[in-house]
Amino acid sequence: MKKFLLLVVPVLIYVAAFAQPQASISAKELEKKLEEGVFEISLYNTACYFALAGNKKLALNYLRKAIDDGFNSSKTMLEDSDLKSLHNEKDWALLLQKIQEREAMKTKENEQFFNKPDFWESRFFKTAYREDISEEEKVAGLSRFWSEAKYNFVNFDLIPGINIDSLYFEYLKGKKYEIYPRIL
Repeated sequence: MKKFLLLVVPVLIYVAAFAQPQASISAKELEKKLEEGVFEISLYNTACYFALAGNKKLALNYLRKAIDDGFNSSKTMLEDSDLKSLHNEKDWALLLQKIQEREAMKTKENEQFFNKPDFWESRFFKTAYREDISEEEKVAGLSRFWSEAKYNFVNFDLIPGINIDSLYFEYLKGKKYEIYPRIL
């Protein structure tokens, strides 16, 4: 009897759980839930969905939200066949202009000196390994090491009795370039 119950009870639970009719969402219900913001694939993809469904107003609203939320590819927008029906809309031109202005700002920002590889990886720090390097190279190496340690390791200021800046200057004065990194 015990074995029988062990076999039958799980089957009954399984049948009871899946005997309920599965809820299916019609296209109209899905559209309503998307309009209400209950379902959201992604803002951009939702814009594509509404554009394909012929609801230009909602497509433009979701596209605007996608752009406000960080979507930033005018090329994708222009080449996406899902959005082709929006190209003649007045708001399309405004949204495209907004995203192109953002792309121009990003390009300008990327061209700033601190975003160039030479700013971070100067050729002056690319000394090939040699047993004996010049004093200038030693100072440059120590300075680079100091700046990396100071700005990339947290809480150096919380180590009692150590001031990383004063240590740096002491080692510079004493020309103890080789041992400074070992101490850190």
